[in-house]
Amino acid sequence: MKTKKKLNASVVGLGVGEKHLNFLKKNKNIKIASIFDPDFKKTNKVSKNFNIKYVTSFNQITSEQKTDIVIIASPDHFHTEQIIQCIRKKKNIFIEKPICNNLNALSSIVTEWKKNKKKAKIRSNLILRTAPLFIWLKKKIENNYFGKIYSIDAEYLYGRLNKFLNGWRGKTANYSPMSGGGVHMIDLICWLIQELPTEVFSQSSNLCTKEYKKKFKLNSDDFISSNFRFKSGILSRVTANLGCAFKHQHTLKIYGSKKTFIYDDLGPRIYTGNDKKLKRTKLKMPSLPKNKTDILKQFTNDILNNNYDIQCALNDLRIANVLCYSILSAKKLKKLKIKYLT
Repeated sequence: MKTKKKLNASVVGLGVGEKHLNFLKKNKNIKIASIFDPDFKKTNKVSKNFNIKYVTSFNQITSEQKTDIVIIASPDHFHTEQIIQCIRKKKNIFIEKPICNNLNALSSIVTEWKKNKKKAKIRSNLILRTAPLFIWLKKKIENNYFGKIYSIDAEYLYGRLNKFLNGWRGKTANYSPMSGGGVHMIDLICWLIQELPTEVFSQSSNLCTKEYKKKFKLNSDDFISSNFRFKSGILSRVTANLGCAFKHQHTLKIYGSKKTFIYDDLGPRIYTGNDKKLKRTKLKMPSLPKNKTDILKQFTNDILNNNYDIQCALNDLRIANVLCYSILSAKKLKKLKIKYLT
């Protein structure tokens, strides 16, 4: 198959989207077609800084025939409508997580995607997969380094209270902390063990930020805890904590019959033995990707070189599926069996 000479890209949402714009602008194989953000003051500023065209509506983005790929970095509650519109126009889509946060939205997206999956390629920016530490960890798990893994705990610690109080997250009805950060940990666990959960039980609360509810007109919870069961028997707990008195951080604990892995603010380390014979080995590997545009780089290269694997879309849609059940379980306050749409 012939490689595509150049991609025409449009960026929607100029918060995180501006970082993607920096990468796209430096890539000789990509041309910026247009940008859009409802904050026209911001749009105008970015347009001048990058010397690129801006449009005043999302419809203009999808109506541009020359646009090959749309980078969606808008607030979460706009994702579903924008994704569906892009799929119908047969545009490739790179989406900031989450793809969506409820099963009705996911069902609509999957239905449209199945009609156009050969033309509309999809990736979501689940970046922890590209971190050196976790690439190393995945290989160790595959080689049975930890023995039989039976428990995995992960935390997403937001540590940005002011951003939650003053931004769109806290004010958006039914927003879940699992959508914005916890989904990274769900994806990381599923990717590391190459398995999807079969059931989930979640609980959420707003106790941490309840005192600010009236002043900041908050409509969402600030904490969620989800317990997952996998077919292999592995049990996992994932929490997303938006109001914590802590730095922005994720933690991971993997318990195996031979060894234990722990990553937190003290760094990554391996434990063997127990009690008085416990041995600790510190690891020196980055727990974050070198660049937050690594997945976008992979995606654009795959499109340019005709190397895109549809399994990428299936993986990302299935993680969205898990996320939706995690949120639904918290709303219903009951254990749910996870039914996958793809």
